[in-house]
Order: sequence, then C-alpha cells, then structure tokens
Amino acid sequence: PCYVAKFSPDSKHLYVAEDSTLNIINPFADTFALVKKIVLHHDVINDFEFAVNDADIIYSSSDNEMRKWNIKDSILLYTYTDFTKVKSIQLSKDGKFLSAVSKDSTIRVNDLFTATTVSKGKIFLEATSKSNSFPSMYASQSFSPDSKYLAYPVTKDSFRIVNLVDLYSRKYNIKLSSKSIIRHSLFSNDGNDLMITNDGYDITLLNMKEYDFNKNYRLDDKKIKFYSNSIFTIQFKKDDKELYFFQYGPDLGIIDLSNGKGNSK
Repeated sequence: PCYVAKFSPDSKHLYVAEDSTLNIINPFADTFALVKKIVLHHDVINDFEFAVNDADIIYSSSDNEMRKWNIKDSILLYTYTDFTKVKSIQLSKDGKFLSAVSKDSTIRVNDLFTATTVSKGKIFLEATSKSNSFPSMYASQSFSPDSKYLAYPVTKDSFRIVNLVDLYSRKYNIKLSSKSIIRHSLFSNDGNDLMITNDGYDITLLNMKEYDFNKNYRLDDKKIKFYSNSIFTIQFKKDDKELYFFQYGPDLGIIDLSNGKGNSK
C-alpha cells in the first residue's frame, strides 16, 4: 500500500493516508490507537496538508485530482481544477500560498487568494525516487511560519529560498555526508531554524533567526547526528525543543534538540 503520514499541527495525533483512506492515530498510547478512519477518495492519495483552521485538509491523488475536505464532519468542501500530476503539496501558514510538486520535478506556487501562479521552478528529486509513491521519498519544500519565504532543494546538496514578497531567490549550499542527498527541509514553528535532513545520518539546523534575505549570503549551521530508516514524516514539536519523526517499521522517534539524543517506540 501507499502511505503518507503527517503529525497534526498540535503534535497530538498522527494522520496516515493508506491508499485512499485517512487514518487518525494516537501514536503516544502504549500501542498505536486508531481514533478515526475516513475514506477520502476513490484512488490513491499522494499527499495531504492541513489547512489553516486545522479542521480541513487539502490532498492530491494519483488520478490528478486535488480536493479540500473537512475532517471533523467528513465533508468535501472544494475541488481544485488547475493542478495536475501533483505528488507533494505544502500550504503556507496564512493559507495564502499553495506549493505543488509534480512528477516532472516542477515546483509551482499559487496564490489561493487571487487564483494566480506566482512562482515556478525546478525542485531536486532523486532519479530513483521519482516513481516512488511516498512523498517522504521526495525532497520536500517548506514555508516559513510568517509565510514570507519558501525553501526547497535544487540539487542534492543545495537549496533555494524564495522571497514570496518580491519573488527574488537565493541559493545556499550545504555540506552533507558522502553520497547523501537532501531529503527534507522544514522551518521550525518560531522560524528561528531551518532543518535539513539527508538520508538518515544527520540533521543540519540552519540559523534563521533575524534572517535578512538581502544580507545573509551564508547561514550558520549546527549538526545533529542520528540514524533512521526511511522517514515518512518529520516535524518540530510545538515548542521546537524536540523533533518527532515517523519511520518505516513503523516506529515513532523523538529527538531532543538540546543534546541530539533520540528514542523510538
């Protein structure tokens, strides 16, 4: 089956899409406890993202449809008609921008308020993973919490930050372990850090505190060593002191960012 997994914005539940079904799980019980199950679609769900009010999700499917659902009442709210072959999606915190990654390595950003495309470019996707159904096997994009910036990888060891105010962008290189590639890029909830993970050997935290797009030509970084299997999802806990990740197994992992120590269940 195809799995897509993401933690809820409050970090209390794990949402897992298995083929066409969305499972809401309490991962912190002694054993994973199913809270709710919803059949969202008639085909495989490629990816989903929480809407601004956290009660709705937007998802893309393998039959090239994108829809918005109210999870609480299990109601279809809206069908998007101007996106095709979307494998991975992200929504900005203010609900204004939607980024969509397609199978041809194109990343497109739409302004949902004006129904216009504001940015389009190429995102790095590992060649052997282009046919993989798991969005986690795609290098991912991330909006800053103030919705001013979008970060995404452009090569195996570099990423681009787009200023969504004026659409200028800047490319940054990152030093990774040999033969590694960027897997995830993720802003912390306070916007002070940008996390970059590779194939599961370490995490790089880039200092984004007081970031100035026009002045910061390089970013200070901090390395955290860890190892994991294929990661389905990774997320900062709400207070940004820990990272939660859900990996192949399935296992839930927690990393303490103050000392780099982790555990799994």
